Amino acid sequence: MGKLTNPSQLIKGVFLLLILASITIFLAKSDLNALKKELSSVGYRFIVILFTTCAAYFLGTLAWWICLGPAKKKVNLLKLFAVRQIGETVGLFNPTSIIGGDLLKAQLITRYDIPLKEGLNSVAISRITAVLSQLTLFLIAMIWLIFSPLKNEIIRYAGPVIYMICMFLFLLMILILYWLI
Repeated sequence: MGKLTNPSQLIKGVFLLLILASITIFLAKSDLNALKKELSSVGYRFIVILFTTCAAYFLGTLAWWICLGPAKKKVNLLKLFAVRQIGETVGLFNPTSIIGGDLLKAQLITRYDIPLKEGLNSVAISRITAVLSQLTLFLIAMIWLIFSPLKNEIIRYAGPVIYMICMFLFLLMILILYWLI
């Protein structure tokens, strides 16, 4: 008799095959010559883009690590970085988007003796913090645009819409902060 396989191992194997098939199809359908041409037009600046992207991902992982509280001693930053990248990748390809990836991240850190509830709390706090920081940066950019030398052109084309979006986002931030406190 052959070795019995665990259902979870079978599911993992199916997902691995699906991922490899997706990557193969993606690479087969991609125009790699066009990609090479675009990368050569960007030149050395591609390294700058790559570095800033890696720094942003690392800082996001650091923020999540801080949100773990006392449990952060159970997992090092590099392992948490790997868990975060797996979760973010699942979030990109999963129809439930962020929810699926965040749930997977909380599930994966249970391997480091971090309770699921604590993992879910840290993921939620990290996500809310990231959204608030993005909203803050957006509002700062909008305020800068409103007071910039391009003010007349911006107001002429999109002034009322920008003001309404800024007011809506500002109120949304206040509501989120009120809800958190």
